[in-house]
Amino acid sequence: MDLFRTCYREATEKLVKNFGKTCYGEIVNLLQSCCGLVAHLLATQRESRQLVSELLRGNRCNGFWPLLFDYFTAPVQGSDPSQFEMIQKMQMLQKRLITKTEEVVEKELLIQEKEKLYMELKHILARQPGPEVAEQLQTYQTTLKDKTRQMKVSHYIALHESRLVRLINWLS
Repeated sequence: MDLFRTCYREATEKLVKNFGKTCYGEIVNLLQSCCGLVAHLLATQRESRQLVSELLRGNRCNGFWPLLFDYFTAPVQGSDPSQFEMIQKMQMLQKRLITKTEEVVEKELLIQEKEKLYMELKHILARQPGPEVAEQLQTYQTTLKDKTRQMKVSHYIALHESRLVRLINWLS
């Protein structure tokens, strides 16, 4: 989870530096949804592990295979009602476990898609010009302003010199 927080922080810092506010909101929303999906996946995995441990503890059998065998055999109400209730509870927990594992697989696919999108966005950000280019552009602009001022001054000097030469010629 810390990895996603650091990646999220780095991506938002790069966005602020490079893009400004234009598409910042959309990318931040995508990154937040990616982090939310990761958190949801971790919670679902934790819950499925708890269900499996609860299932194994409740049956007190050696391993997981007897549970699967009991799942595929139909519960028959026998002479012992507590055993029948235990079998029903076990089958209910097994069904919940199966649905949760299916949900986990779906969430993992979503996370893989979001990670792919994140990597694409990261590559796009890497190709964008950095702050060095903006700084260099600013120096070029100031240099251009200085040169235009110098050219204007030299143009006025040349204009006044030509007027002065004409005035001298007119006076002589």
